[in-house]
Amino acid sequence: MAHIGLISEPEYKVFDGVGISNCESVNRIQWSAGTYLIGAVYMWNITKDPKWRERIEEWMRGVSVFLAQPGKILYQAVVSRQLHCNVDQRSFSTGGAFLYAAAHEALATSAEAAALTCRGGDDRLQCGHSWLPSSFDGDLGLGNQMSALEVIQSLLAKPNNVPVTNSTGGTSKGDPVAGSSGNRSPVSPVRARTTAADE
Repeated sequence: MAHIGLISEPEYKVFDGVGISNCESVNRIQWSAGTYLIGAVYMWNITKDPKWRERIEEWMRGVSVFLAQPGKILYQAVVSRQLHCNVDQRSFSTGGAFLYAAAHEALATSAEAAALTCRGGDDRLQCGHSWLPSSFDGDLGLGNQMSALEVIQSLLAKPNNVPVTNSTGGTSKGDPVAGSSGNRSPVSPVRARTTAADE
């Protein structure tokens, strides 16, 4: 990704895309790097290679562009202030919310701001698009609900150990022939086939 300009190094900014005809015209709109960040976390957990830890730390610094100061509320810089976004972009607000310790303050502040926007619509339970005013902004949509729910429920996550494998403490015993015994062929039907007489 970096070699075609979609990720800038050493800032670790993630850009929107490239032109269809060639990979040289980079759209420099910046979206959250959540997918790359969580991928780096998985790679660090598996390999312990220092390059993945470095990338995690750099992406955590890079996501600061998505924190509105001074309240540290998560937002999409491209769309939140102007409300210019398409339907799917409304659900992108929490794309970078993965690393608990480093992100908890921003998540807590953002969850509170998001909850304060959920006072719109006829039922007074619809969430607004922008969390920056900390009040309903008049904008309704499923993506708004998804983003608010995601950031609020992110506070339920607690730090935990990484999953174990059979070589790092796992105790499950595999059985490669499980389910292969019995008196019925696995390809035979469970019940008699339906025929015209059954209709």
